[in-house]
Amino acid sequence: MNRANLNTDLKNSAEFLKRAISNEKRIAVISHLDADGITSASIMFNLLKGLGANFQLRLIKQAEKKIIKTISEINADLFIFLDMGSGQKEILSQYIEKDILILDHHHPEGNATGKTIEINIDNYGFNGSTESSASTLCYLFSKFAGSDFGEIQALVGALGDQQEMVGLNKEVLDIAIKKNIITIHKDLNLFGRQTKPVFQALCYSDLDLPKTTWEVQQIFQDIIDIDEVKDKTYAELPIEIHKKMISKIIEYKLSCGKNNFDNFLTDFYFFNEAIDGSEMKSLREFAVVLNSCGRQKETAIGILFAENPKKYYNQVSTIYKIYKQNLAKLINWFDSKESNAFIENKGVLTIIKPNNVLKPDVVGVVSSIYFKLKNSEIIIGAAYDEELELLKISCRSKKQKINNTLKTAAKFVGGSGGGHDLAGGAYIAQDKFEDFCKVFEEEIKKEAKP
Repeated sequence: MNRANLNTDLKNSAEFLKRAISNEKRIAVISHLDADGITSASIMFNLLKGLGANFQLRLIKQAEKKIIKTISEINADLFIFLDMGSGQKEILSQYIEKDILILDHHHPEGNATGKTIEINIDNYGFNGSTESSASTLCYLFSKFAGSDFGEIQALVGALGDQQEMVGLNKEVLDIAIKKNIITIHKDLNLFGRQTKPVFQALCYSDLDLPKTTWEVQQIFQDIIDIDEVKDKTYAELPIEIHKKMISKIIEYKLSCGKNNFDNFLTDFYFFNEAIDGSEMKSLREFAVVLNSCGRQKETAIGILFAENPKKYYNQVSTIYKIYKQNLAKLINWFDSKESNAFIENKGVLTIIKPNNVLKPDVVGVVSSIYFKLKNSEIIIGAAYDEELELLKISCRSKKQKINNTLKTAAKFVGGSGGGHDLAGGAYIAQDKFEDFCKVFEEEIKKEAKP
């Protein structure tokens, strides 16, 4: 790892940005609309605002040709791409003739040329899938530009991308702890511990428990008063009940022959200033709330909320509530017989075929949820994007790396794809889905061979 070179390049690019601002250059910031992209945008928004820059900010779903062509028409002298760009440098240079700055953590392709400055964490020996999100990189960049903002935002972005607190993420975590911004607590790996009724949260967990609240309640009926706790969140229950429940879950899993306790307990990161019981108390839930803003096309409020959570919490909470209701309807559809015709299981690979129910803005989220619920090894979800006139592919993998597989399969059918080791996506022509899946399946079989 070459941290010294990273620091040098961050410092030089930060100075480049400040010179552009002092010369009254117009700046366009383009970022992705997921949690990492939104938090990255909020850090840059805060920095540019503080430096008195003339800028505009836009969140997009993907750096596809059609979108980049539109972006190129923005009246700007400097284009800053966050959480994207490293895999699309050829497209960017084709359509944008002005200066370009890229801050990204996805696998880079090719070299930056001409007026493009690229800082990608992979180029310095760090793993962009695990050790640094785009928001972490933006935070480090902003510090070199004179900012002291963004620890919470960087950590939320990293957790939103399913990263752990290692590498550069750990550096930011240590700063946040030193500033007393967050508290860490190891506990049962339970999403919704702050916001969902305890048995409902357990149903949707990855703990190998039954998927109905009644069945889950039966597991604990001899150690706790079900009626007394059923409407409370896990966080509201006393530590002694936590201990009893954890012991009972272990006992239940062993009685069912389920001996896998990987990630049974996990570290939770709590925002000290947030109200107990709010969605922004746990940083992982904070990330999901930001994702909901992106998926519901409420990107402006998402950026404002990421920058100032307390001020915009009530507005975002309403957006998140609607988002959860829509997701619940989709998950119920997947449990119905109607969905059977669109789901194909091919060994380790599960394929969710294009249909009229699954939309492109949520195909990634739904694929992830279905992936966990069905304990799939690898899943592909697909939905037609009318704006791009392309089929959006979302892919998740439990162990096998899929980044290069996605690139190969997408390229074979004339599309583009990639991402991280265990999560990624692609855009392809609508009529190429079967060919894409065939090549993808062949490639994962090749890579699985010893």
